[in-house]
Amino acid sequence: MRRPTCVYYDRRNRDACTECGNPPDLCLCQDPNEIAHKRLTSDEGRFLRVVYNQVQDLKSQNHLFEELIHEVGELGISLVAHDATRSPSSDVITKNLSRIAALATRLAVSGTDEYSYPTT
Repeated sequence: MRRPTCVYYDRRNRDACTECGNPPDLCLCQDPNEIAHKRLTSDEGRFLRVVYNQVQDLKSQNHLFEELIHEVGELGISLVAHDATRSPSSDVITKNLSRIAALATRLAVSGTDEYSYPTT
């Protein structure tokens, strides 16, 4: 059996596996049943990876609440238009949904009981 080289076993660095580059809980190197691979390559897994990347991009952004409200409004308009004319495409709607999920996630983890949520 191959000796594991995954960063998961290295206490100094838990950010990503040195082999596959994924976080430890999604490491493909230590996954004999390919559960992580299925999670990463499923439709939901790909969508969540896009959301995760967008959340990382939002770390220094302000006005999350206003942008979230704006994006939800845009999504509503897109969904009504899509039902009537099939335009915009489902890819555009999926991008809107991933942006809303990223904004909501970032907003959710930004506030605590001691620190206000960033509404402006």
